[in-house]
Parts: sequence; structure tokens; C-alpha cells
Amino acid sequence: MTFYTDNPLEVWQTVLGPSMHYHVGGDQAVRDLYPYIDNNSNILDIGCGWGGPARLLSTEKHCNLHGVTNSKQQYNHYPYTVSLADANTYTPDDNYDTTIFIESLCHLTPQILTNIRPHTNKLIIKDYLSPFNWYNKQWEMYMRDESTYKSILSDYTITHLEITKSKDVYNSSLYWYNNILSLNPNQITHQIETLQHLTGQVVDQGPTGETIKLITIVAE
Repeated sequence: MTFYTDNPLEVWQTVLGPSMHYHVGGDQAVRDLYPYIDNNSNILDIGCGWGGPARLLSTEKHCNLHGVTNSKQQYNHYPYTVSLADANTYTPDDNYDTTIFIESLCHLTPQILTNIRPHTNKLIIKDYLSPFNWYNKQWEMYMRDESTYKSILSDYTITHLEITKSKDVYNSSLYWYNNILSLNPNQITHQIETLQHLTGQVVDQGPTGETIKLITIVAE
């Protein structure tokens, strides 16, 4: 479908809410990472989205943000310094204290970890954990198991690894799904249409559906 609106940011603010988070858990999911992020540090946010995590890190941790996205719409509206690039082949021009992947590494090949190795002191990854490796073609997601995460991080030293369960995917999906239903038909992009389909599947399962596992990894 064609995007007709003059302000795509307004559409995504309607879908995701004022915090502009795609990921499970919203603001708290980012704050859970604060113990591993120094105040006033330089952060490379790969798969930065519309800048929800960046706003929190800037206002609450006083960090300096540089985002990486392959979306022209996100590039035009990201509130901090940003690169428009395919993250699979992206190599930073500067060095960073910390690089974060918040539910974004699942969309990328391990090559990005090699590319950024000389340019970052620390990695923080928060992503989905699967009991086995598989590829979700519709969402273009690599679902990885624990051993695969450890394997693709072989050039790093893992200093923290935590596995948690979350049912919040239902609450987030219901919120996004209802907000999408409030949009006008001419505001529905292919991306939003895909999000509607996937969140609808979660909503149909109900709040007692399966929990998802998330993995948090800190590596240096």
C-alpha cells in the first residue's frame, strides 16, 4: 500500500504510543539495561527504530546517541545523530563506549558483530531466545538458541547472560493492534499491515498464550 500521510511520525506515534517502542516491555525493558550503561557514555544504537530507547538514554542517563537504521522514515525523524545504512554491512566511523541491540540483532547476520568489534568497548544485546535455530521469513528474523548467541560472540568476552520469561508480548501486541485499528485505511503501510497481522495472531491466542523467552547479554 502507498503511504499518503504527510507526517508518518504521527502514524507511528499512534501505533506505538508516545514512547515509540517496538520492543517488548516498553520503557522498563530499556531501564533494565541501565546497570550496564554508564552515565554520559557514547552509545551506538543499531536498529534504532524511531528513537524510543534513545530518548530514555539521553534524558535519564545523559548519553550521547548515534542510531543506525535502514528506514528512510526513521532516519528523517530519529531525534539524534543517525546513519541510514544496511546494518549487516555497516562499519562505524567513530568509537563508542557501548553498542546496543534491542530486539534488532535477530534481524541481522553475525557480520555486524565483526564490523563493530574494533569500534566499541561493550555490547548489550536484548533479544528473543528460541529453543532451536530457525528463520521467520515474514518478519525477516533469525531466531537463535543460547549456544548460537555464544558462538557468534566468540570474539567477545561475555560478562553477563540472563534469560527471562515474559508474557508482556500479549499486552504490547494488544496495545499496538488496537491502535492500528484506529488508523485510516490510507495510513496503512506494508510495514504496519505486517505488524497488524502478527499482533493479531498474538491477540487471538489470548493472555494465557505461551510466554516468550528473552536473553540479555553483556559482552566486552
